[in-house]
Amino acid sequence: MTQTAINYAEVLYELSVPEESIEKTEQIVQQVPQVGAALSSPVIALSAKEKIIDRIFPAEMRNYLKVLCKYQKADRMEEIFEAYREYKRRQNQILKATLWYVTLPREEQTEKIRSFLQKKFHCREVAFELKQKKDLIGGFLLQAGNQEYDWSLAGRFRQLEQKLIRR
Repeated sequence: MTQTAINYAEVLYELSVPEESIEKTEQIVQQVPQVGAALSSPVIALSAKEKIIDRIFPAEMRNYLKVLCKYQKADRMEEIFEAYREYKRRQNQILKATLWYVTLPREEQTEKIRSFLQKKFHCREVAFELKQKKDLIGGFLLQAGNQEYDWSLAGRFRQLEQKLIRR
């Protein structure tokens, strides 16, 4: 993620634009790639881009999008939206964590993991992304922040193999 995208994302957050307007804008850009291509094109005049923006996008996002076009940053919209979500999570003390599993953990297991992460990262809430990964054999793999916790059988086998090799 570029610093430019992060800066524009922070500005978007500080503008206090309603979440629905941001989501609608992102949805339009994703579902109709021609719109993003038109706004990013150096061949299309700024006045034409502004007309497109006024016709298609929510009113709360129009001025922001016009500034993106004026400074030729419209090609980074998806990256800006990703940086916006990350910045919003940080501001609200929400940690994003990915949990790879073989069998879906029970609610009590998920709560224990959530509690562990809240203490470790001093956050208010944890947003889990759950992904099944059969090659772990058993257990789970947890990635949060810049840290990874491997409590899988495959990981334990690798650790054991490394210990045996070092002897």
